[in-house]
Amino acid sequence: MSEAMAPSLALIVAGAVLAGAGVYLMLARSIVRMLLGFILVGNGVNLLFLAASGPPGKPPLIEEVPSAAMADPLPQAMMLTAIVISLGLVSFLLALAHRSWQLSGTDRVTHDPEDLRIVLRADRADMSGSDFEGDDDLTPDDIGDDDVDDTGDHYMEQAVRRFRERRREIRRHRSRAFQPRDDDQPPVDTTGGAR
Repeated sequence: MSEAMAPSLALIVAGAVLAGAGVYLMLARSIVRMLLGFILVGNGVNLLFLAASGPPGKPPLIEEVPSAAMADPLPQAMMLTAIVISLGLVSFLLALAHRSWQLSGTDRVTHDPEDLRIVLRADRADMSGSDFEGDDDLTPDDIGDDDVDDTGDHYMEQAVRRFRERRREIRRHRSRAFQPRDDDQPPVDTTGGAR
């Protein structure tokens, strides 16, 4: 490879560092960190496109510049496309983070109780090495919730307990919010007169 065709080492290192840091952030449970990770990965990929595009050249104006001196327009078009896709993805993740904050007061992604239940049932069935041979008579109804071993079961119980508490809290709040109020009646003494 000639000296003129060698990509800049700084661009390659910066693109790789941005992509690596972005992947690390995307693996977090916080939606805002995921968003920052997607932004970093997008910028890292754009830098790698820039490094892969070859040496800088003159604008591809057909009448004025010979073809050997022109810059390759394909990487530039790919970078513009990547920027547009990143913008759409960032706006979607911002809307997702805002909605998550409205519903739960946090941007952390939690385990879904149904997903945990499926994982636990798959672990209890332990059909990973069987290729489903001889397990034709096993149905999902045969896997009950009473024969659960202790491996990871407390996560499921905690998730289900939090889900049920939150559902009860919402129902209590709704029942209080929609009860008719009669301002002419004095408040009802529920203590039985004891103070």
